[in-house]
Amino acid sequence: MLHAGKNDKALEVFKYNAQKHPEDKFTPNVGLARGYAAVGDKKNAIKYWDTAIKNLPAEQKQFLPQYQAEIDKLKSGK
Repeated sequence: MLHAGKNDKALEVFKYNAQKHPEDKFTPNVGLARGYAAVGDKKNAIKYWDTAIKNLPAEQKQFLPQYQAEIDKLKSGK
């Protein structure tokens, strides 16, 4: 949906996923971060990226630089 420009709808789906999978502290938070960033809510996007990174699974550690780059872009206003 994000690629189709349906950012508000994508955020709804990410919120639904987070409600359905509260035990997963990584994947739903990445979705929420991407969704909030897409609708221009940088504060919430940063919050959810931070939460996702704090709960980074071992198999995702190789992607930490990319996740951190997303936070850095949001913090710098990009």
